[in-house]
Amino acid sequence: MRRVIFNIVFTILALCVVGLAVGIFSFRRDIAITYHRHMMLRDWYRTDRVVPKLSGYIAGFDHHREALTSLGYFNRSAFPLHHIAPDTPELHDLIVVLRDSFTNVADAYFGTTNVPNASFGMRSGPRHTSCVVIVWARPGLQARFETIISMFDVASNTQSLYPSDALKQDGLLRISDGSSYYEFSANGVFRSFPVRPSGRAFIGTWTSSAHPNYLYFTVKARMVWMDGIQPRPDDLSMVDDWRIVFVVGPGLRSPADVRHLATFDGYFFIEELTKLP
Repeated sequence: MRRVIFNIVFTILALCVVGLAVGIFSFRRDIAITYHRHMMLRDWYRTDRVVPKLSGYIAGFDHHREALTSLGYFNRSAFPLHHIAPDTPELHDLIVVLRDSFTNVADAYFGTTNVPNASFGMRSGPRHTSCVVIVWARPGLQARFETIISMFDVASNTQSLYPSDALKQDGLLRISDGSSYYEFSANGVFRSFPVRPSGRAFIGTWTSSAHPNYLYFTVKARMVWMDGIQPRPDDLSMVDDWRIVFVVGPGLRSPADVRHLATFDGYFFIEELTKLP
C-alpha cells in the first residue's frame, strides 16, 4: 500500500516538475521574443534616421531577426526569381510592392501594424544574372508574399497587367478570394456574390484612385443575402449601407472553367470594411 502511495506521489511531483519546466521555458521564450523584436524595431527605425551609424544598426537588425527566426517567431523562405533580372525596372517595382506589403502586415502576436513584422532581402545568383528573394515572415504569412512575387515573376509573353488596364480593356474587373467574387464594372457598378449558390452579396457603386503599384477601389454598397439566385435590384441609387476599400495589385487574366468564372488573378486585400450609419 505504501509503495502505491509513493508511486502516486512521485508521479504527481514529476508531472509538476515537468509542467514547471515547460512553463519556465515558454516564459523565457516569450521574454526573448519580446526583447529581440523590440531591439529589431529599434534598429529598423534608426536605419532611417542615423546615417553615421547605419551599418551598425543594419547588422543589429539582422542579428535580432535571425534570433527571432531561431525562436520560431519568423519563418525564413527563399524564392528564386526566374523571369526578373537584377537591376531592372521590374525588380524595382517588386521591391516597392514588397516593402509596402511588409510594413502593413498586422502582427497577431503583438497586435500591431505599420512595423516590419516581416522583412525581405535579395541575394544575387551566379555571375549576378539572377536574384533570390529571402523572406522572413510570421508563420502563415509566407503564402501571401509568395503570391506577390509570383504575380511579378512572369515570362515576358505573359506580363502581368495593372488592374486599371484590365478594366479598361475588358470593361469588367472580377477578382476572387475563393469564397466570393467581386466585380467592378466600367460603368461604376459594383457587385459581389458568393462562389457557392448562397451567401452574402453586395450591390452598389465604386470609385477609384491610383497608386504607383496598386489601384484603390472605394465601394459604397448594400449587403443582401443570396439563397440560390443572385439578386438584381432595380435601383442602384439606394442608400448605401457599407463602405469597402479594396487594394488591388498587378495580375493575370484567368479563364473560366467548369467551376469558376473568369477572374483577374493578382494580389489584393480589403483595407476597410465599415458599416455606414
